[in-house]
Amino acid sequence: MADTLINERGSKIPILKNGSSLQLSAIKINNCNYTLSNTCAFDSIFQILLAAAADMCHIFKYLENNSSINIFFGLIINTIQKGVTQYTYKVRAQILLEIFASTDTAEFKNLNCETNIGYMAGLLFKETPSFNEVSQCNNSCTPRHKKLPVIQIEDVKLIDGNLTEIITRHLFLDDNPCFVENCTGIEKNIVSDTGDIIIFDIFTIHPIPTTHIIRNIPSSFINPINKTGYKLIGLVSYKNNKNKKLTKPD
Repeated sequence: MADTLINERGSKIPILKNGSSLQLSAIKINNCNYTLSNTCAFDSIFQILLAAAADMCHIFKYLENNSSINIFFGLIINTIQKGVTQYTYKVRAQILLEIFASTDTAEFKNLNCETNIGYMAGLLFKETPSFNEVSQCNNSCTPRHKKLPVIQIEDVKLIDGNLTEIITRHLFLDDNPCFVENCTGIEKNIVSDTGDIIIFDIFTIHPIPTTHIIRNIPSSFINPINKTGYKLIGLVSYKNNKNKKLTKPD
């Protein structure tokens, strides 16, 4: 595999090697040697944002401004400035150590990082979500705040529908009874804030695999919350062989 990609402006975009690559050595963290495998989900999101930040100044600034609360963003900024280095692979391992349990071998601890894109994105963007939701009771109970890192959309709705309308239906929720015990109030759900990057996790309800033509996927939409235009910066087609999440135990 090549070590770089060339974007439309002729700039080189470095490529992060999969943890399973035989070209990579074990990484030492806290006096333990770690090897990683199946880092496809992490690497795919990383490469999309790396290319977007290299091409678009506002994406670069968004990642840079939020790098203090999102180590993943800081890693991308560092890679743009310095390329893929040993530091890049060490920070990747540190991030994934917080997600996946390790298994011991004679010489190393191994992290099997196999999971799906939506789950990985939800963790990487948990502090910088696509949307923030506030549920406010009309009896003045303490508001409930919920971060929405990823928005799930069924594949056929994405292809056949108007993306702005779909998001509007997804975000503008009906009022519901207050969750506080003995309160008879009604909660109003409001999306209070929107991130500069919105992530969609596309799912299907059909048991038979479906093929979609990329050009049929909307390349832009208007955010119904702030009326800002958003452009598509990347797609990932991912198949998890085991169809399960391998996560770090509590």
